[in-house]
Amino acid sequence: MTTLVTQATIEPSLYNNLTTLTGSQILANKTIKTTKESVNIVNAAPQSTTNFDVATQAISVYNTATNNFNLNIRTNSTTPLSSVLAIGESIGISLIVPNGSTAYYLTGITIDGTARSVKYQGGIAFAAGNINSTDMYNIFIMRTGTLSIGVGSYLVYASQTKFA
Repeated sequence: MTTLVTQATIEPSLYNNLTTLTGSQILANKTIKTTKESVNIVNAAPQSTTNFDVATQAISVYNTATNNFNLNIRTNSTTPLSSVLAIGESIGISLIVPNGSTAYYLTGITIDGTARSVKYQGGIAFAAGNINSTDMYNIFIMRTGTLSIGVGSYLVYASQTKFA
């Protein structure tokens, strides 16, 4: 006969290494070994204007591309990004888009529907996608100030990487 033994508490050294964070948190002098990010898998192509809701995803993966597209980054359909991203905070997002024999690409970035200046890796705006490849767009946004109430001022950096 086998006896099952259970422990009522977690070993303190293990427990001190487990953390669940919700809402806004400040971590100071901590080592983060890994993080999990929400991935939105879309069984479609990006629309000509594609909304990216940071409240529900960090990464969007599409299964095809059928046209060039603009990316509108927001918290969700009713909440502007400036409501959750304070001055001095940043966010990074990724968009993964496969191309077939005709390549399409990201043509512009808006935040909460307002066009933003973008600093592109290599200093040149995207002019094409990559044929028969998957393009990954990494976008880094830093809130730097307030233009007017509820409208944030941002630095936006973008890169496009070809995977084949």
